Amino acid sequence: MAKEKTVYVCTNCGQDSPKWVGKCPSCGAWNTYVEEIIRKEPANKRPVSGLESVKSKPVTLNDITGGDEPRIDMHDEELNRVLGGGLVPGSLVLLGGEPGIGKSTLVLQTVLHLPDKKVLYISGEESARQLKLRADRIPHNSSDCLIVCETSLEQIYVHIKNTRPDLVIIDSIQTISTETIDSSPGSLVQVRECSASILKFAKETNTPVILIGHINKEGSIAGPKVLEHIVDTVLQFEGDQHYMYRILRSIKNRFGSTAELGIYEMRQNGAYLPGKGVFFMRKLSVCLFYGLCVFTIVFSLFWMALPKLPLSQSPAGSETDPASPLSLAAQAVPQTDTARYCLQDSGGRVAVYTCRADGTPGTLIRVTGIYTNLLPENDALRIKRGLVVNSPRELDLLLEDLGE
Repeated sequence: MAKEKTVYVCTNCGQDSPKWVGKCPSCGAWNTYVEEIIRKEPANKRPVSGLESVKSKPVTLNDITGGDEPRIDMHDEELNRVLGGGLVPGSLVLLGGEPGIGKSTLVLQTVLHLPDKKVLYISGEESARQLKLRADRIPHNSSDCLIVCETSLEQIYVHIKNTRPDLVIIDSIQTISTETIDSSPGSLVQVRECSASILKFAKETNTPVILIGHINKEGSIAGPKVLEHIVDTVLQFEGDQHYMYRILRSIKNRFGSTAELGIYEMRQNGAYLPGKGVFFMRKLSVCLFYGLCVFTIVFSLFWMALPKLPLSQSPAGSETDPASPLSLAAQAVPQTDTARYCLQDSGGRVAVYTCRADGTPGTLIRVTGIYTNLLPENDALRIKRGLVVNSPRELDLLLEDLGE
C-alpha cells in the first residue's frame, strides 16, 4: 500500500523540509514554504521511464570520446542560432513565455517543418482538434508529427515506447503529473519529479525533449527554481502581445552562447523572420550603441586630460600654477600690446585699477567683494604682485573665475 508523507516545499528554490519554517535555509526567502503531500510506492511498482534503463559504470576521462556535439537542423535560422547551431540529441530544452505570446505556435511550426524526423507532440492544455486548426493556418508539407493529448507521465512513457520518436514535445510541463505523488499538477513537487524523470529519459535514450513552460508574475519560469538547473537550455520568448514582433533569447545554454537573439514577426499563419529592414535596423542600432560607447569614453578621457594641458608657457621662475582657474582664464584670452586693467590687493580684497604703460596700477576703478586670503595660494600671490588684463572681456572672465 502506498505511504503518504507530508512535506513543506519552498516555492522559490524547491528545498523541502519535514516541518514548516519561516525562513528557507537554502535561499533565505521568507514565508515561501507550502504544504505538499507525497505518496511513496514500492520501488518495484514505481514506473521509471517505461523503457529499459541502462546501468552505467565509471570510466576514465581518456576513454570518453570527445568532439563536437551533433546537431539537429530545426530548419529555422533564428532558432538554430539561439540554440548554438541546432538541437543537440539527448538535450532537454525549456521554452518559457507569457500566456498567448506564441510559444506553442513557434514549436508546432518548427516541428511541422521537420519532414525527416518523427515527432511526438504531447499536449496537456489543448485538444487534438485545436492543434489541427492551428496547424492548418501554418503552411507546411506532409509531416510525421504525432499528436497525443495526455497529462499522465506514465502514459506518456507508454506512447513514447510504442512510437519511438526522434523528438518529443511536451506542452506544458505544468500540466504533467505522476501517479507516484499525490499532488495536483503544476505543484512544486510534481514539476520537479516529472522534469527529473524526463531528463533521465532524454539522457538514457539520446532523445531530445522540448518542454514548454509558463512564467509567473515576476517573469521567471513557474515552478521550483531547480527546474532551470535541471534542463540543458532555457529559452525565453518575449514581446508585447499588442505588437507583432517577438524576441527569442537564451538564458542558459550548455551547448552554446547565451548572447544570441532571435527576432520573429507574429502573423496569422505563424511566426516568421521579419523583413530585411528589421535586420538592418538591428545592425544599425548595435553599431550606433557601440559607437556611442566609444565616443563617450574618448570624450571623457579628453575632458579629464584637458585641465592638465597648459594653454601657454609660464615665464621662467614664475610660481603660478598653470592649472589654476585664474591662470587658465588669463591664458584663454589672447594678449594685446596695450594693457588696460590691473588687479591688485586692496585692504584684503581684489581691486580693479587702470593700468599704466609700465604695467603698474593707476586709478582705482572699484573694489570687488572677493577676499584675497580666500583664493588659492598661487592666485593670491599673483593678485598681490599685480595682474594685468588686456580687455574688458578678459576682466569679466577673471572675476567670474575668482567667484564674483
